[in-house]
Amino acid sequence: MAEMFLKYDSVSRKFIARSNVFENITPNTLQDPSFERTAAAGAWYGWEPKAGVEWLFGTGVNSRDGAANKSYAYITDTNTAAQYLPATWQRVNYGDVWQASAWACCSGTSIISGLHAYIDWYREDKTTFVASSRLATHPKESTAWTQLTVAEMCPADAVFARLIFWCEAKGAPGVHIWIVDDCSFEKIQNGDPAANLGLPGRNGIINGCMRLWQRGSSFTAATVPDNGDDHYLIDRWILLSDGNDIVDITQGTAPPRGSYRSASLQVETANKQFGLLQILEARDSARFIGNIVSLSFKAKMGASDDNTHSLKACILTWRSTADAVTSDIVDVWGATPTFVANWTSENMSGSKPLTTSWQTITMDSIKIVPTSLSVATNIAVFIFCDQTNGVVDDVIEITDVQLEVGPYATPFEHRPFALEVELCQRYYEKSFNIDTTPAVNIGAGELFASGPVDGGGFGGNMYFSFFFKTRKRTSTGTMKYYNQKSTTVDTWSTYSATVRADSALTKDSLTEVSWGGYVQRGSLALGAFTIECEL
Repeated sequence: MAEMFLKYDSVSRKFIARSNVFENITPNTLQDPSFERTAAAGAWYGWEPKAGVEWLFGTGVNSRDGAANKSYAYITDTNTAAQYLPATWQRVNYGDVWQASAWACCSGTSIISGLHAYIDWYREDKTTFVASSRLATHPKESTAWTQLTVAEMCPADAVFARLIFWCEAKGAPGVHIWIVDDCSFEKIQNGDPAANLGLPGRNGIINGCMRLWQRGSSFTAATVPDNGDDHYLIDRWILLSDGNDIVDITQGTAPPRGSYRSASLQVETANKQFGLLQILEARDSARFIGNIVSLSFKAKMGASDDNTHSLKACILTWRSTADAVTSDIVDVWGATPTFVANWTSENMSGSKPLTTSWQTITMDSIKIVPTSLSVATNIAVFIFCDQTNGVVDDVIEITDVQLEVGPYATPFEHRPFALEVELCQRYYEKSFNIDTTPAVNIGAGELFASGPVDGGGFGGNMYFSFFFKTRKRTSTGTMKYYNQKSTTVDTWSTYSATVRADSALTKDSLTEVSWGGYVQRGSLALGAFTIECEL
């Protein structure tokens, strides 16, 4: 039975059933994907070569699968113009995701351009051009068989589409340049515009609305934690920067309508890059790997004369041990950064210019190429300034970051705040109130522990344990202790009768649900704590 969902129909004011986005996908629409029927008929079958393009058919030459009499299509050099080979037209619908793929190799070394595969979108008349997809390109002079794959969402106004091969330049006349085989052009996802709209849990980003700041409400070079590179500051978000003290981060209190807070990044060191990164743990990454996804966020700049006025974004996959990630992902900063080992960018947006008004920036129909957790284990979202001419006090604000499965971005999912807190506490928890910055000697966040003293004397140990509010990601988190009666770090206050002392707290147990320890004096201990279990 087909899986069904409900969507709200504003006309009838009722919920009606609809099938999911993966219903009614279309298998390969090409009539002759391997050119065998064309070879047998002696004429093109399902392909429409442009005038002046000569294609031949081989038998077993450079066979990809070892067949003795396999047919291929060859692009040859017979003229000086660029060469195109389109497939026949396919009718498409707005929002559908189509994928084109083919195997190709180069048969010589005199090649001066690569072979491109892409999708062209047209209106009903098949002559009014709407858009082209991004290119999948085979590098020139590579004789290895390589699969070219490109997936795109059908844009608005498009009614027909087709797969096209394009070689923009050639080498010596009469030399076989490109060999193409086993092509496909298929709809891989249904583009029902209401497919994801309103479905809870679609956003893979935690605290994308930037409304939870357990570690503090602002971060500078003088705070703890400070605004250094590769520091978790906003809940679930890592600040990455080309050095330390590059930007200060504060809560933005003028977010777009419907939101509560934003992340405000103010330049402190000129001519440097910076960005915000969130890494999803493997269990949450699995639903995105191998799928078509969309990323969206809202952003603006502080003033019209700010030099820092554009952003880029990308989705990355971690191709190594699950959850054993490198959080400082940037190897070399630049307009298009290079990333450290095991991190691979699955896409990179163009530079998105900002204004002083909030705008929604979307990246639709992103194909996460790895199709298995054996290849990629974690997903990350990175939003960063792509400029290197920033001036001190320039400001960029970001909020409402959303990553979802589907060919297009939907409105931001606003979770109940209590649920957002619980999701964040899986990675970071404190005994202080939600808006209190952890610190010593502020009279806040204290827990009380009392019990018998081991050995029956004042010199023995007093043991205690506490349960966490939320199960933690790991049982190997980092704990810190805050004395609320003095400024002595990593201690709690203990009492023997009415005598208070600062006592070192020793943690002797830590699980995903609780922690326990002991102090060396007295039968009463009190203090505060934090625990961090981030990736």
